[in-house]
Amino acid sequence: MEWITEHWTTLIGPAVVAAAISSIVTVIGFFITTGAAKAMHHEKLAFDQKLAERKFEFDKELAGRRFKYDRDLHDHKRRVELAEEVLAAIQETVK
Repeated sequence: MEWITEHWTTLIGPAVVAAAISSIVTVIGFFITTGAAKAMHHEKLAFDQKLAERKFEFDKELAGRRFKYDRDLHDHKRRVELAEEVLAAIQETVK
């Protein structure tokens, strides 16, 4: 125990140097990790924006197709109804 108290500075010197180096490495690691996290966040935002734009274009095209389909279906139904009315009228006149 006496040896430790006599050589305290000899023992504490390397510990202080190791702590200082460890602190420096930790700070550098923090900045690298923060930079990487920010870069990934920006990439994710860009990807999400591109995905939202593609979805909007798809939804817009789908809405146009649905409208055309509904319009064509309505026209077809109207023609069928008109043909049924004409056919019924012809059958009435034949009887």
